[in-house]
Amino acid sequence: AKRAAALHGRDDLAALVPKEMLSRYDAVRGRRAAGVAEVKEGICQGCRMAVRPMQYIVIQREEGIERCAHCQRYLYWGPWLAEDNATLEAGENEGGDPSS
Repeated sequence: AKRAAALHGRDDLAALVPKEMLSRYDAVRGRRAAGVAEVKEGICQGCRMAVRPMQYIVIQREEGIERCAHCQRYLYWGPWLAEDNATLEAGENEGGDPSS
């Protein structure tokens, strides 16, 4: 039941993603376990290969959407994801609307 709900939610979110990006994501996901990977200390956690230094900076600054040159997964930096989750949780705990 949870999987069905998640897949339904995925369809809603997928409609917001540019088609070319979604197509690349699905292609990578078809070949690998995941289409995204965290970058820790300059290392892609999907393939354990080093990310180019300037690419790592772009990811940390949230200046663009980057893919690993080795495994082609879309990359994210864990600390900003954790900050977003903490912000959402704080909004839910206060009973407010986390999207405002």
